[in-house]
Amino acid sequence: MATLSNKKNITVQAVDVHRAKMLLEAGEAVLIDVREDIEYEDEYIPGAAHYPLSTFDSFRPEGDSGKIGIFHCRSGRRTAENFARFLETGYREVVHMDGGIVDWSIAGYPVRGEDDGEVTPEVPARRAGSEAA
Repeated sequence: MATLSNKKNITVQAVDVHRAKMLLEAGEAVLIDVREDIEYEDEYIPGAAHYPLSTFDSFRPEGDSGKIGIFHCRSGRRTAENFARFLETGYREVVHMDGGIVDWSIAGYPVRGEDDGEVTPEVPARRAGSEAA
């Protein structure tokens, strides 16, 4: 796990997409997409919960508090800059996925988009506070 400091001098714990995928497959983590609705509708990582940053408020994970919360955006910039907000969510550990969905896609990991037609059942329903665009 890499560490870096953001503009507020908060130490940001980062994982690359390969480590993130390994943690997710092992059931040790949950993936949280903080991109805005329009970005999410264009493409998303199957299984990621969607909490747009513009309406993000600390939440307590239901049944996932013992897991690692992996937060991602498009490239990793927004999650690194807003890392302090994610520390309040109640996960055992909070990390940001360095490189975001861009690096995830480049690595060849699954990404779904509007061109794929139907939304797979793995994508959870939007949580309260993430109104549709």
